Amino acid sequence: MKSLKIFTISTLVLFSIASLNSQPLPAKTYGGTDSERAFALEQAMDNGFVLAGWTRSFGPGTPGFSNVLIVKTDSAGTPLWAKISIGQYDDEAYSITQTFDGGFAITGWTYSYGINAPQFSNIFVLKIDPLGNLQWSRVYGGFSDDQAYSIIQTMDGGYAITGWTNSFGPPPYPNILVMKLDPLGFPQWARAYWTLPNLEEEGYDITEVIPPDTFQYIVAGRARISDPTNFDAFDLILDQYGNPLLVTVVPGENEDEAYSVIWDGTGFVTAGWTNSFGPGAPNFSNIFIWKGMPGGFLWGWVYGWANDDEKCLDDQSLMMTMDGGYAISGWTKSFGPGIPNPNFLILKLTPGMGLFQWARVHPSAPGAQFEEAYPMIHTYFGGYGIAGWTNSFGLGLDDFHFLTLDPSGNRPVCVLEAELPSDSLFAYPWHMEFEDFRPELDSMPLVDTIVEETDICPVVDIKNKPSKKQFKTGTEIRVKGNLVELTLANNSEISLQVFDISGRYIRTLAKGIFGSGTHRFILPQDIEAGVYFINLQIEGTRSLTTKFIKL
Repeated sequence: MKSLKIFTISTLVLFSIASLNSQPLPAKTYGGTDSERAFALEQAMDNGFVLAGWTRSFGPGTPGFSNVLIVKTDSAGTPLWAKISIGQYDDEAYSITQTFDGGFAITGWTYSYGINAPQFSNIFVLKIDPLGNLQWSRVYGGFSDDQAYSIIQTMDGGYAITGWTNSFGPPPYPNILVMKLDPLGFPQWARAYWTLPNLEEEGYDITEVIPPDTFQYIVAGRARISDPTNFDAFDLILDQYGNPLLVTVVPGENEDEAYSVIWDGTGFVTAGWTNSFGPGAPNFSNIFIWKGMPGGFLWGWVYGWANDDEKCLDDQSLMMTMDGGYAISGWTKSFGPGIPNPNFLILKLTPGMGLFQWARVHPSAPGAQFEEAYPMIHTYFGGYGIAGWTNSFGLGLDDFHFLTLDPSGNRPVCVLEAELPSDSLFAYPWHMEFEDFRPELDSMPLVDTIVEETDICPVVDIKNKPSKKQFKTGTEIRVKGNLVELTLANNSEISLQVFDISGRYIRTLAKGIFGSGTHRFILPQDIEAGVYFINLQIEGTRSLTTKFIKL
Protein backbone atom coordinates (compact mmCIF):
# COMPACT_ATOMS: atom_id res chain seq x y z
CA MET A 1 0.00 0.00 0.00
CA LYS A 2 2.89 2.39 0.60
CA SER A 3 4.04 2.04 -3.00
CA LEU A 4 0.48 2.41 -4.32
CA LYS A 5 0.08 5.56 -2.28
CA ILE A 6 2.73 7.33 -4.34
CA PHE A 7 0.81 6.81 -7.56
CA THR A 8 -2.58 7.71 -6.07
CA ILE A 9 -1.39 10.96 -4.51
CA SER A 10 0.52 12.02 -7.61
CA THR A 11 -2.62 11.60 -9.72
CA LEU A 12 -4.70 13.69 -7.34
CA VAL A 13 -2.11 16.42 -7.11
CA LEU A 14 -2.24 17.02 -10.87
CA PHE A 15 -5.81 18.20 -10.43
CA SER A 16 -5.18 20.16 -7.24
CA ILE A 17 -2.14 22.41 -7.76
CA ALA A 18 -4.28 25.44 -8.53
CA SER A 19 -5.96 25.22 -5.13
CA LEU A 20 -2.81 24.69 -3.02
CA ASN A 21 -2.86 28.18 -1.55
CA SER A 22 -6.45 27.78 -0.35
CA GLN A 23 -5.88 24.55 1.55
CA PRO A 24 -6.06 24.55 5.35
CA LEU A 25 -2.88 23.84 7.31
CA PRO A 26 -4.18 22.55 10.66
CA ALA A 27 -1.95 22.12 13.68
CA LYS A 28 -4.00 20.48 16.41
CA THR A 29 -3.95 18.38 19.53
CA TYR A 30 -6.52 15.76 20.47
CA GLY A 31 -6.95 14.14 23.84
CA GLY A 32 -8.35 14.29 27.32
CA THR A 33 -7.24 14.92 30.87
CA ASP A 34 -4.52 12.24 30.94
CA SER A 35 -2.14 11.06 28.18
CA GLU A 36 -2.57 10.24 24.47
CA ARG A 37 0.14 9.38 21.95
CA ALA A 38 -0.30 8.99 18.16
CA PHE A 39 1.83 6.56 16.14
CA ALA A 40 -0.22 6.11 12.95
CA LEU A 41 -1.65 8.50 10.35
CA GLU A 42 -3.53 8.30 7.04
CA GLN A 43 -5.54 10.69 4.90
CA ALA A 44 -9.10 9.67 4.12
CA MET A 45 -10.76 9.89 0.73
CA ASP A 46 -12.84 12.88 1.93
CA ASN A 47 -9.56 14.82 2.55
CA GLY A 48 -9.84 14.33 6.30
CA PHE A 49 -7.30 12.47 8.41
CA VAL A 50 -7.24 9.39 10.64
CA LEU A 51 -4.83 9.18 13.59
CA ALA A 52 -4.33 6.12 15.77
CA GLY A 53 -2.38 5.36 18.93
CA TRP A 54 -3.35 5.01 22.55
CA THR A 55 -5.12 6.89 25.32
CA ARG A 56 -5.11 6.91 29.09
CA SER A 57 -8.00 9.38 29.26
CA PHE A 58 -10.79 7.29 27.72
CA GLY A 59 -11.88 3.69 28.22
CA PRO A 60 -12.30 1.21 31.07
CA GLY A 61 -8.60 0.44 31.41
CA THR A 62 -7.60 4.06 31.97
CA PRO A 63 -5.79 5.78 33.56
CA GLY A 64 -3.84 2.83 34.92
CA PHE A 65 -3.75 1.13 31.52
CA SER A 66 -4.00 2.31 27.91
CA ASN A 67 -6.75 1.79 25.34
CA VAL A 68 -6.51 2.06 21.54
CA LEU A 69 -7.63 5.50 20.33
CA ILE A 70 -8.61 6.28 16.71
CA VAL A 71 -9.54 9.86 15.74
CA LYS A 72 -11.08 10.88 12.39
CA THR A 73 -10.99 14.58 11.40
CA ASP A 74 -12.13 16.70 8.49
CA SER A 75 -9.64 18.47 6.20
CA ALA A 76 -9.28 21.33 8.71
CA GLY A 77 -8.39 18.91 11.51
CA THR A 78 -11.72 19.17 13.33
CA PRO A 79 -12.66 15.80 14.93
CA LEU A 80 -15.61 14.02 13.32
CA TRP A 81 -15.55 10.83 15.36
CA ALA A 82 -13.30 8.85 17.68
CA LYS A 83 -13.16 5.18 18.67
CA ILE A 84 -11.55 3.36 21.59
CA SER A 85 -10.94 -0.24 22.58
CA ILE A 86 -12.56 -1.38 25.83
CA GLY A 87 -9.94 -3.72 27.27
CA GLN A 88 -9.08 -3.69 30.96
CA TYR A 89 -5.33 -3.78 30.28
CA ASP A 90 -2.86 -2.12 27.89
CA ASP A 91 -4.04 -2.00 24.25
CA GLU A 92 -1.98 0.17 21.86
CA ALA A 93 -2.14 0.89 18.09
CA TYR A 94 1.07 1.52 16.12
CA SER A 95 0.29 1.33 12.38
CA ILE A 96 -2.55 2.07 9.96
CA THR A 97 -3.09 1.51 6.25
CA GLN A 98 -5.89 2.78 4.05
CA THR A 99 -7.72 -0.09 2.37
CA PHE A 100 -9.06 -0.41 -1.16
CA ASP A 101 -12.66 0.20 0.02
CA GLY A 102 -11.77 3.56 1.62
CA GLY A 103 -11.65 2.11 5.12
CA PHE A 104 -8.63 1.40 7.31
CA ALA A 105 -6.77 -1.50 8.89
CA ILE A 106 -4.94 -0.89 12.17
CA THR A 107 -2.48 -3.06 14.04
CA GLY A 108 -0.72 -3.03 17.38
CA TRP A 109 -0.83 -5.17 20.48
CA THR A 110 -3.14 -5.96 23.39
CA TYR A 111 -2.88 -7.38 26.89
CA SER A 112 -6.69 -7.55 27.17
CA TYR A 113 -7.54 -10.14 24.49
CA GLY A 114 -6.10 -13.32 23.08
CA ILE A 115 -4.29 -16.36 24.37
CA ASN A 116 -2.63 -16.01 27.79
CA ALA A 117 -3.84 -12.41 28.25
CA PRO A 118 -3.34 -10.41 30.43
CA GLN A 119 -0.06 -12.06 31.36
CA PHE A 120 1.27 -11.71 27.81
CA SER A 121 0.56 -9.42 24.86
CA ASN A 122 -1.00 -10.47 21.55
CA ILE A 123 -1.14 -8.85 18.10
CA PHE A 124 -4.42 -7.36 16.84
CA VAL A 125 -5.71 -6.18 13.46
CA LEU A 126 -8.86 -4.02 13.34
CA LYS A 127 -10.67 -3.41 10.03
CA ILE A 128 -12.98 -0.36 10.02
CA ASP A 129 -15.05 1.23 7.26
CA PRO A 130 -14.72 4.94 6.30
CA LEU A 131 -17.17 5.90 9.08
CA GLY A 132 -15.21 4.03 11.74
CA ASN A 133 -17.57 1.08 12.04
CA LEU A 134 -15.75 -2.10 13.01
CA GLN A 135 -16.07 -4.67 10.20
CA TRP A 136 -13.89 -7.36 11.74
CA SER A 137 -11.11 -7.80 14.25
CA ARG A 138 -8.52 -10.51 14.79
CA VAL A 139 -6.14 -11.17 17.67
CA TYR A 140 -3.11 -13.41 17.10
CA GLY A 141 -0.71 -14.86 19.65
CA GLY A 142 1.22 -17.68 21.22
CA PHE A 143 2.42 -18.71 24.67
CA SER A 144 4.32 -15.45 25.38
CA ASP A 145 4.53 -11.80 24.24
CA ASP A 146 3.89 -11.00 20.56
CA GLN A 147 3.69 -7.44 19.20
CA ALA A 148 3.11 -5.82 15.77
CA TYR A 149 4.33 -2.40 14.58
CA SER A 150 3.52 -2.23 10.85
CA ILE A 151 0.67 -3.21 8.53
CA ILE A 152 0.12 -2.84 4.76
CA GLN A 153 -2.67 -3.94 2.47
CA THR A 154 -1.24 -6.18 -0.22
CA MET A 155 -2.13 -6.18 -3.90
CA ASP A 156 -4.25 -9.32 -3.52
CA GLY A 157 -6.53 -7.53 -1.04
CA GLY A 158 -5.00 -9.17 2.00
CA TYR A 159 -2.56 -7.75 4.54
CA ALA A 160 1.02 -8.18 5.72
CA ILE A 161 2.22 -7.28 9.20
CA THR A 162 5.54 -7.37 10.99
CA GLY A 163 6.73 -7.08 14.56
CA TRP A 164 8.37 -9.43 16.98
CA THR A 165 7.55 -12.63 18.85
CA ASN A 166 8.57 -14.28 22.10
CA SER A 167 6.35 -17.28 21.27
CA PHE A 168 7.79 -18.65 18.03
CA GLY A 169 11.23 -19.51 16.75
CA PRO A 170 14.18 -20.49 18.95
CA PRO A 171 15.28 -18.66 22.10
CA PRO A 172 16.73 -16.28 23.07
CA TYR A 173 13.75 -14.10 22.18
CA PRO A 174 12.41 -12.03 20.54
CA ASN A 175 12.48 -13.10 16.90
CA ILE A 176 11.19 -11.18 13.87
CA LEU A 177 7.56 -11.93 13.08
CA VAL A 178 5.90 -11.63 9.64
CA MET A 179 2.34 -12.71 8.89
CA LYS A 180 0.51 -12.69 5.56
CA LEU A 181 -3.26 -12.45 6.01
CA ASP A 182 -6.17 -12.93 3.61
CA PRO A 183 -8.73 -10.11 3.05
CA LEU A 184 -10.65 -11.15 6.20
CA GLY A 185 -7.57 -11.25 8.39
CA PHE A 186 -7.04 -15.00 8.55
CA PRO A 187 -3.37 -16.10 8.32
CA GLN A 188 -2.18 -17.47 4.97
CA TRP A 189 1.34 -17.94 6.30
CA ALA A 190 3.21 -16.82 9.38
CA ARG A 191 6.96 -17.01 10.00
CA ALA A 192 9.54 -16.20 12.64
CA TYR A 193 13.03 -15.10 11.51
CA TRP A 194 16.36 -14.86 13.28
CA THR A 195 20.00 -14.33 12.49
CA LEU A 196 23.01 -16.34 13.55
CA PRO A 197 24.19 -15.89 16.24
CA ASN A 198 20.60 -15.75 17.51
CA LEU A 199 20.28 -13.01 20.14
CA GLU A 200 17.42 -10.50 19.63
CA GLU A 201 15.66 -9.59 16.36
CA GLU A 202 12.68 -7.24 15.91
CA GLY A 203 10.74 -6.11 12.83
CA TYR A 204 9.33 -2.56 12.66
CA ASP A 205 8.22 -1.98 9.07
CA ILE A 206 7.14 -3.95 6.02
CA THR A 207 6.54 -2.86 2.43
CA GLU A 208 5.45 -4.66 -0.73
CA VAL A 209 7.34 -4.42 -4.01
CA ILE A 210 4.93 -3.48 -6.81
CA PRO A 211 5.05 -4.95 -9.38
CA PRO A 212 6.75 -8.01 -7.88
CA ASP A 213 10.12 -8.87 -9.32
CA THR A 214 12.07 -11.78 -7.91
CA PHE A 215 10.93 -10.79 -4.43
CA GLN A 216 7.76 -9.46 -2.80
CA TYR A 217 8.29 -7.93 0.67
CA ILE A 218 10.97 -5.94 2.51
CA VAL A 219 11.14 -5.84 6.31
CA ALA A 220 13.19 -3.33 8.32
CA GLY A 221 14.16 -3.56 11.97
CA ARG A 222 16.97 -4.18 14.41
CA ALA A 223 18.99 -7.25 15.41
CA ARG A 224 22.00 -7.98 17.60
CA ILE A 225 24.39 -9.34 14.99
CA SER A 226 27.86 -7.82 15.01
CA ASP A 227 27.86 -7.08 18.76
CA PRO A 228 25.73 -8.79 21.45
CA THR A 229 25.46 -5.52 23.40
CA ASN A 230 24.20 -3.31 20.52
CA PHE A 231 21.55 -3.55 17.81
CA ASP A 232 22.35 -3.43 14.08
CA ALA A 233 19.87 -2.02 11.57
CA PHE A 234 18.77 -4.48 8.89
CA ASP A 235 16.61 -4.99 5.79
CA LEU A 236 15.18 -8.44 5.09
CA ILE A 237 13.95 -9.27 1.56
CA LEU A 238 11.30 -12.00 1.26
CA ASP A 239 9.60 -13.72 -1.65
CA GLN A 240 5.79 -13.95 -1.84
CA TYR A 241 5.79 -17.00 0.44
CA GLY A 242 8.02 -15.44 3.09
CA ASN A 243 11.25 -17.17 2.10
CA PRO A 244 14.29 -14.98 2.95
CA LEU A 245 16.32 -13.93 -0.08
CA LEU A 246 18.70 -11.26 1.23
CA VAL A 247 19.58 -9.48 4.46
CA THR A 248 21.40 -6.14 4.48
CA VAL A 249 22.98 -5.02 7.76
CA VAL A 250 24.55 -1.76 8.98
CA PRO A 251 27.45 -3.10 11.08
CA GLY A 252 28.06 -0.13 13.37
CA GLU A 253 30.09 -0.43 16.54
CA ASN A 254 27.23 1.11 18.54
CA GLU A 255 23.44 1.18 18.41
CA ASP A 256 21.84 1.27 14.92
CA GLU A 257 18.11 0.70 14.39
CA ALA A 258 15.91 0.74 11.24
CA TYR A 259 12.24 1.70 11.49
CA SER A 260 10.94 2.56 8.01
CA VAL A 261 11.46 1.12 4.53
CA ILE A 262 10.01 1.91 1.08
CA TRP A 263 10.48 0.64 -2.47
CA ASP A 264 11.15 3.65 -4.71
CA GLY A 265 10.95 1.81 -8.04
CA THR A 266 14.66 1.12 -8.40
CA GLY A 267 15.67 -0.07 -4.92
CA PHE A 268 14.69 -0.25 -1.27
CA VAL A 269 15.29 2.82 0.89
CA THR A 270 15.51 2.57 4.67
CA ALA A 271 15.53 5.11 7.52
CA GLY A 272 16.29 4.87 11.21
CA TRP A 273 18.81 6.16 13.71
CA THR A 274 22.42 5.43 14.59
CA ASN A 275 24.94 5.98 17.36
CA SER A 276 27.75 4.62 15.16
CA PHE A 277 27.88 7.25 12.42
CA GLY A 278 27.44 10.99 12.06
CA PRO A 279 27.95 14.17 14.10
CA GLY A 280 28.17 13.60 17.84
CA ALA A 281 28.30 9.80 17.61
CA PRO A 282 28.57 7.67 19.68
CA ASN A 283 27.42 9.98 22.48
CA PHE A 284 24.43 11.20 20.48
CA SER A 285 22.26 9.59 17.83
CA ASN A 286 21.64 10.75 14.24
CA ILE A 287 19.04 9.94 11.59
CA PHE A 288 20.21 7.72 8.73
CA ILE A 289 18.88 6.82 5.30
CA TRP A 290 20.34 4.21 2.97
CA LYS A 291 19.44 2.70 -0.39
CA GLY A 292 20.12 -0.82 -1.58
CA MET A 293 18.92 -3.37 -4.10
CA PRO A 294 19.25 -7.14 -4.43
CA GLY A 295 22.60 -6.55 -6.13
CA GLY A 296 24.02 -4.70 -3.14
CA PHE A 297 24.36 -1.45 -1.21
CA LEU A 298 24.07 1.79 -3.23
CA TRP A 299 24.43 4.77 -0.87
CA GLY A 300 23.88 5.86 2.72
CA TRP A 301 23.73 9.19 4.58
CA VAL A 302 23.53 10.33 8.17
CA TYR A 303 21.96 13.64 9.28
CA GLY A 304 22.13 15.31 12.68
CA TRP A 305 23.76 17.85 14.94
CA ALA A 306 26.66 17.07 17.24
CA ASN A 307 25.14 18.50 20.42
CA ASP A 308 22.29 16.00 21.07
CA ASP A 309 20.01 13.27 19.69
CA GLU A 310 18.06 13.09 16.43
CA LYS A 311 15.85 10.02 15.84
CA CYS A 312 13.06 8.61 13.68
CA LEU A 313 11.08 5.72 15.14
CA ASP A 314 8.01 4.89 13.06
CA ASP A 315 7.05 2.61 10.18
CA GLN A 316 5.85 5.77 8.37
CA SER A 317 8.90 7.91 9.19
CA LEU A 318 10.16 7.68 5.59
CA MET A 319 8.27 8.40 2.39
CA MET A 320 8.92 9.14 -1.26
CA THR A 321 8.02 12.70 -2.25
CA MET A 322 6.27 14.07 -5.34
CA ASP A 323 9.57 14.99 -7.03
CA GLY A 324 11.02 11.50 -6.55
CA GLY A 325 13.05 12.50 -3.48
CA TYR A 326 12.54 11.46 0.12
CA ALA A 327 11.21 12.93 3.35
CA ILE A 328 11.85 11.76 6.93
CA SER A 329 9.96 12.68 10.11
CA GLY A 330 11.40 12.35 13.59
CA TRP A 331 12.57 14.57 16.38
CA THR A 332 15.58 16.59 17.50
CA LYS A 333 16.97 17.53 20.88
CA SER A 334 19.51 19.89 19.29
CA PHE A 335 17.39 22.58 17.62
CA GLY A 336 14.22 24.52 18.44
CA PRO A 337 12.47 25.72 21.60
CA GLY A 338 12.87 23.94 24.91
CA ILE A 339 15.96 21.91 23.98
CA PRO A 340 17.18 19.43 25.13
CA ASN A 341 13.49 18.49 25.13
CA PRO A 342 12.61 17.12 21.66
CA ASN A 343 10.96 19.02 18.80
CA PHE A 344 9.43 17.73 15.55
CA LEU A 345 12.07 17.39 12.81
CA ILE A 346 11.16 16.99 9.12
CA LEU A 347 13.88 16.41 6.50
CA LYS A 348 13.48 16.75 2.74
CA LEU A 349 16.12 15.00 0.63
CA THR A 350 16.83 15.19 -3.09
CA PRO A 351 15.86 12.61 -5.72
CA GLY A 352 18.55 10.16 -6.70
CA MET A 353 21.20 10.32 -3.98
CA GLY A 354 19.15 11.46 -0.96
CA LEU A 355 21.17 14.63 -0.35
CA PHE A 356 19.99 17.33 2.04
CA GLN A 357 17.44 19.75 0.56
CA TRP A 358 15.70 21.37 3.55
CA ALA A 359 14.74 20.77 7.17
CA ARG A 360 11.93 22.12 9.34
CA VAL A 361 11.66 22.13 13.12
CA HIS A 362 8.30 22.54 14.88
CA PRO A 363 7.24 24.36 16.94
CA SER A 364 8.99 27.71 16.67
CA ALA A 365 7.50 28.87 20.01
CA PRO A 366 6.69 28.22 22.78
CA GLY A 367 6.93 24.40 22.75
CA ALA A 368 9.17 24.23 25.80
CA GLN A 369 8.32 20.61 26.64
CA PHE A 370 8.19 17.47 24.47
CA GLU A 371 7.13 17.19 20.81
CA GLU A 372 7.96 13.86 19.14
CA ALA A 373 6.99 13.19 15.49
CA TYR A 374 6.35 9.67 14.27
CA PRO A 375 4.35 9.02 11.02
CA MET A 376 4.31 11.34 8.01
CA ILE A 377 2.18 11.29 4.86
CA HIS A 378 1.74 13.33 1.70
CA THR A 379 -1.56 15.17 1.79
CA TYR A 380 -3.74 15.04 -1.31
CA PHE A 381 -2.69 18.60 -2.13
CA GLY A 382 1.03 17.92 -2.17
CA GLY A 383 1.91 19.01 1.36
CA TYR A 384 2.87 17.01 4.42
CA GLY A 385 0.93 15.67 7.38
CA ILE A 386 2.82 14.65 10.52
CA ALA A 387 1.54 13.04 13.71
CA GLY A 388 3.05 12.37 17.09
CA TRP A 389 2.55 13.66 20.59
CA THR A 390 3.11 16.77 22.68
CA ASN A 391 3.00 17.84 26.30
CA SER A 392 3.67 21.50 25.54
CA PHE A 393 0.12 22.01 24.22
CA GLY A 394 -3.30 20.47 24.69
CA LEU A 395 -5.45 19.49 27.63
CA GLY A 396 -3.77 16.65 29.49
CA LEU A 397 -0.34 15.25 30.21
CA ASP A 398 0.39 14.20 26.60
CA ASP A 399 -1.89 14.65 23.58
CA PHE A 400 -2.11 13.46 20.00
CA HIS A 401 -0.29 16.12 17.98
CA PHE A 402 -1.12 16.72 14.31
CA LEU A 403 0.79 19.15 12.06
CA THR A 404 0.45 20.00 8.37
CA LEU A 405 2.93 21.79 6.08
CA ASP A 406 2.65 23.05 2.53
CA PRO A 407 4.59 21.40 -0.35
CA SER A 408 7.69 23.44 0.50
CA GLY A 409 7.59 22.40 4.14
CA ASN A 410 6.24 25.74 5.34
CA ARG A 411 3.25 27.17 7.15
CA PRO A 412 2.73 30.81 8.19
CA VAL A 413 3.64 30.15 11.83
CA CYS A 414 5.29 27.57 14.01
CA VAL A 415 8.11 26.15 11.88
CA LEU A 416 11.82 26.97 11.79
CA GLU A 417 14.29 26.37 8.99
CA ALA A 418 17.42 24.40 9.83
CA GLU A 419 20.63 23.16 8.22
CA LEU A 420 21.92 19.71 9.18
CA PRO A 421 25.48 18.38 8.95
CA SER A 422 25.82 15.02 7.19
CA ASP A 423 28.03 11.94 7.17
CA SER A 424 28.01 8.61 5.33
CA LEU A 425 27.50 4.96 6.31
CA PHE A 426 27.88 1.53 4.73
CA ALA A 427 26.17 -1.87 4.89
CA TYR A 428 26.90 -5.49 3.95
CA PRO A 429 24.93 -8.74 3.36
CA TRP A 430 24.01 -11.27 6.07
CA HIS A 431 21.91 -14.43 6.40
CA MET A 432 18.69 -15.23 8.25
CA GLU A 433 16.98 -18.44 9.43
CA PHE A 434 13.21 -18.98 9.73
CA GLU A 435 10.41 -21.33 10.73
CA ASP A 436 6.64 -21.45 10.17
CA PHE A 437 4.12 -21.06 12.98
CA ARG A 438 0.35 -20.91 13.44
CA PRO A 439 -1.01 -18.35 15.92
CA GLU A 440 -4.09 -18.75 18.09
CA LEU A 441 -7.01 -16.44 17.14
CA ASP A 442 -9.36 -14.16 19.11
CA SER A 443 -11.14 -10.80 18.53
CA MET A 444 -11.52 -7.38 20.21
CA PRO A 445 -14.27 -4.69 20.05
CA LEU A 446 -14.32 -0.89 19.57
CA VAL A 447 -16.76 1.74 20.96
CA ASP A 448 -17.36 5.47 20.40
CA THR A 449 -15.77 8.23 22.47
CA ILE A 450 -15.32 12.03 22.27
CA VAL A 451 -11.96 13.81 22.25
CA GLU A 452 -11.22 17.46 22.90
CA GLU A 453 -9.17 19.48 20.40
CA THR A 454 -6.96 22.54 20.75
CA ASP A 455 -5.34 24.71 18.08
CA ILE A 456 -1.55 25.02 18.07
CA CYS A 457 0.08 28.02 16.41
CA PRO A 458 -3.10 29.03 14.56
CA VAL A 459 -2.47 30.24 11.03
CA VAL A 460 -2.68 34.03 10.88
CA ASP A 461 -3.94 35.48 7.62
CA ILE A 462 -1.23 38.10 7.62
CA LYS A 463 -2.02 39.34 4.14
CA ASN A 464 -5.43 40.60 5.23
CA LYS A 465 -5.24 42.90 8.20
CA PRO A 466 -7.80 41.95 10.90
CA SER A 467 -10.27 44.59 11.97
CA LYS A 468 -9.23 46.68 14.95
CA LYS A 469 -12.75 46.13 16.31
CA GLN A 470 -11.26 43.02 17.94
CA PHE A 471 -9.36 45.31 20.28
CA LYS A 472 -10.27 48.03 22.68
CA THR A 473 -9.44 51.52 21.49
CA GLY A 474 -5.82 52.35 22.13
CA THR A 475 -4.19 49.05 21.10
CA GLU A 476 -1.99 49.56 18.04
CA ILE A 477 1.39 48.83 16.42
CA ARG A 478 3.59 51.47 14.76
CA VAL A 479 6.91 50.94 12.95
CA LYS A 480 9.32 53.88 12.67
CA GLY A 481 12.55 52.88 10.98
CA ASN A 482 14.05 50.14 13.18
CA LEU A 483 11.80 51.01 16.13
CA VAL A 484 8.55 49.12 16.84
CA GLU A 485 6.09 50.82 19.19
CA LEU A 486 3.38 48.67 20.72
CA THR A 487 0.61 50.39 22.65
CA LEU A 488 -1.65 48.21 24.81
CA ALA A 489 -5.00 49.37 26.19
CA ASN A 490 -4.83 46.88 29.08
CA ASN A 491 -2.39 44.63 30.89
CA SER A 492 -2.14 41.63 28.55
CA GLU A 493 -0.30 38.39 27.83
CA ILE A 494 1.10 38.90 24.33
CA SER A 495 3.24 37.45 21.59
CA LEU A 496 4.73 39.91 19.07
CA GLN A 497 6.28 38.20 16.01
CA VAL A 498 7.77 39.22 12.65
CA PHE A 499 6.93 37.40 9.39
CA ASP A 500 8.20 37.88 5.86
CA ILE A 501 5.99 38.63 2.85
CA SER A 502 5.29 34.90 2.28
CA GLY A 503 4.09 34.49 5.87
CA ARG A 504 7.18 32.68 7.11
CA TYR A 505 8.13 33.24 10.75
CA ILE A 506 11.25 35.41 11.20
CA ARG A 507 11.62 36.50 14.83
CA THR A 508 9.78 36.95 18.13
CA LEU A 509 10.15 40.53 19.41
CA ALA A 510 8.26 40.10 22.68
CA LYS A 511 6.45 37.40 24.63
CA GLY A 512 4.92 37.51 28.08
CA ILE A 513 2.75 39.77 30.24
CA PHE A 514 3.03 43.48 29.48
CA GLY A 515 1.32 46.41 31.18
CA SER A 516 -0.92 48.97 29.54
CA GLY A 517 0.86 51.78 27.75
CA THR A 518 3.54 51.98 25.07
CA HIS A 519 6.42 49.53 24.74
CA ARG A 520 9.31 49.91 22.32
CA PHE A 521 11.33 47.19 20.59
CA ILE A 522 14.23 47.30 18.12
CA LEU A 523 14.07 45.31 14.91
CA PRO A 524 17.04 42.93 14.63
CA GLN A 525 19.83 44.30 12.46
CA ASP A 526 20.09 41.07 10.43
CA ILE A 527 16.61 41.49 8.90
CA GLU A 528 17.20 42.28 5.24
CA ALA A 529 15.43 44.99 3.28
CA GLY A 530 11.93 44.02 2.15
CA VAL A 531 8.25 43.82 3.04
CA TYR A 532 7.35 42.32 6.44
CA PHE A 533 4.44 41.92 8.83
CA ILE A 534 4.32 42.26 12.60
CA ASN A 535 1.63 40.11 14.21
CA LEU A 536 0.32 40.72 17.72
CA GLN A 537 -1.44 37.87 19.52
CA ILE A 538 -3.16 38.86 22.77
CA GLU A 539 -3.86 36.02 25.20
CA GLY A 540 -3.90 33.58 22.27
CA THR A 541 -7.34 34.67 21.02
CA ARG A 542 -7.08 38.09 19.35
CA SER A 543 -4.82 39.11 16.50
CA LEU A 544 -3.62 42.37 15.00
CA THR A 545 -1.22 42.63 12.04
CA THR A 546 0.74 45.60 10.69
CA LYS A 547 2.59 45.67 7.39
CA PHE A 548 5.89 47.56 7.12
CA ILE A 549 8.81 48.01 4.74
CA LYS A 550 12.38 47.52 5.95
CA LEU A 551 14.68 49.82 3.96
